[in-house]
Amino acid sequence: MKFIQLLKKYKLKLNLKKKSIINLTVSNHVRITGISVTKITNGKRRLSVGKKKIHRLYDDALELFIKKQDKDYVLTNEDLYNIFRVKGMESFILSVHKTGYNQFFSPMMQEKLLELGFNSLQELIKKLNQ
Repeated sequence: MKFIQLLKKYKLKLNLKKKSIINLTVSNHVRITGISVTKITNGKRRLSVGKKKIHRLYDDALELFIKKQDKDYVLTNEDLYNIFRVKGMESFILSVHKTGYNQFFSPMMQEKLLELGFNSLQELIKKLNQ
């Protein structure tokens, strides 16, 4: 009942097409609002955003960094928007993966970061704003 009262208080409606009840004691893997909840040992759960999202962050950040390095290229409004999007996605990923996400990168991906003069993708993303 408290849930329904909260919905009413904030003038929100329950989307009946999207509601589902998930029994976490039965399922080994569930995806909720972009976060994977996976069962590990002793009935504990691990949260992850998934490799695909982390690799997309890598690709998008690298693309933007390379564009920024080109002296003849003028960043468009879309590029500026994408810089903010990359920073937001990084914040989301770090909110789930507290210790970072570089362990998800292949040796070749890490080597590319080193070639560009960065020890981590986080360093590269910080440079995007400068």
